Amino acid sequence: MKRVSFIMMFAGLLMCLSGLYMILGTSDVVEEEIFDFSVTEKEKSDLLSYLSNKYRYEFEVIDRVSRYCIVQKEDQHMNYSVDKNCNNNDIIDDIFKVKDKDGITFYVKKVSVKEGIDLLDSIKNIQSKGFYDNYLMVYLTKKLSSSLTTKFEYLGKISNEEIFYGLGIENDLELANSKNLDIYKELNKDVQNIFTKDMSNDTFIANALEHGLSFSIGFYIKVDMDITAKNIKTIVSDLKEKDVYNLGYDLKGNDIIIEFNNKRFIKYKDGYLVTINEYDKDVFESNPKMLYKNAILLNNDSFSEEGITLNNFMNLREAGFNF
Repeated sequence: MKRVSFIMMFAGLLMCLSGLYMILGTSDVVEEEIFDFSVTEKEKSDLLSYLSNKYRYEFEVIDRVSRYCIVQKEDQHMNYSVDKNCNNNDIIDDIFKVKDKDGITFYVKKVSVKEGIDLLDSIKNIQSKGFYDNYLMVYLTKKLSSSLTTKFEYLGKISNEEIFYGLGIENDLELANSKNLDIYKELNKDVQNIFTKDMSNDTFIANALEHGLSFSIGFYIKVDMDITAKNIKTIVSDLKEKDVYNLGYDLKGNDIIIEFNNKRFIKYKDGYLVTINEYDKDVFESNPKMLYKNAILLNNDSFSEEGITLNNFMNLREAGFNF
């Protein structure tokens, strides 16, 4: 009996020690707070009230795409930094994706500033409490984009076109690959108030230039034809011959994506570098398959490890393409 009692006392002591260890061992562990990205009914109501009062139109909130915080810095080079973990949440930026009743999608930035926090004068235009949006910029670039297809009409029927960055639109190529989570931090009240829906392309461009919006754009088109080993050389050489890099209105096509019917596309970068690709899901995916192993340099006078010259590309046999 004594042996049994001793064993039971020993077991009880072990259990007490184990419990004490668990309490002491976990007392310093702070459970990480996980932010719920779902949009609350209150947020939806506030967003729709802001948009409908401003534009007198119908909108639908799609989702919240990002949340980050702004940390003020009195620095001669930079007046703020971005805290993606929001360890300092004095200034919070929430980015929402919204669409109008016609299906045009755009973004709204909601800025929340803690009571008692004084903003630096240099960031009041972009981080004062309230709502900011790029609806008119998206609306006007969609109207403009159809006018930029002129230089591509030699390819045939164009079934779709889009400016996916520039002129006040963030780089959707980066958004698609989740590389730009602190989007629209520079969206400001001045720029969004200089445009109207009925504005002409010329006036839109003039206002955009005056307010420093980027004239280097990303431009996408969908052409109703296949790209094959037989026509690829002509298509690539015509990019230079037709000078499609200069799109018109003084706009430069820093990233031009031309999609074809057979899940293939050309990417023309910075006016001199061409790659021929095949996508799995869409042209904006991060690692498409290259149908020709090298990039093609349209500047024949240059030498680069990035690819081969256009002259050398034109001398290739059709068998050299992975089509």
